[in-house]
Amino acid sequence: RPDMGSILGRKQPCPRDEGFKKMNTAGAQREISDLPFTDLYVRIDDPTVPGRFRPDPLKSQLSGNHTVPPEYAADVEEIRRKLKSSGSTEGTLTYKGKRLRYARFEAAEQEDWAALRAVPLDLPSLVDLKLNHDFVKMARGWFRKKGLIIVGGKTGDGKTTTSIALLRD
Repeated sequence: RPDMGSILGRKQPCPRDEGFKKMNTAGAQREISDLPFTDLYVRIDDPTVPGRFRPDPLKSQLSGNHTVPPEYAADVEEIRRKLKSSGSTEGTLTYKGKRLRYARFEAAEQEDWAALRAVPLDLPSLVDLKLNHDFVKMARGWFRKKGLIIVGGKTGDGKTTTSIALLRD
């Protein structure tokens, strides 16, 4: 079982830098679609545990995992309820303008968690991705052959988006 303390960064406090303060308003409820995240972690079996998130590197100066600010608590709770009632271990849900791909898993001490990834509602084409022209020409040729294509990269690099754009082209 994974050590959720290190994966979710429980020891790392919620950031207090200026960029993060500007993103929040004084105690007002905010919508989860306003939170610039790539990954959201929600404990399904215990609503007292706050959600965690990984900031979107394209929209935030922050890195690592952070506690979801209290302004988003209502949306995190609604997402938690939807995941709990779905009963599915993986899938997709659309919530307030964000499509969220999720996987539920049991962590240490039988904790029930879900990891959610924000996925664009409108998937871009190869042209929209502004990839190198020579690469696009080469990639289009791959579909005339048989074999396996492996797409690699770190979290948030666009592996799924690029693969879907290639398949849709």
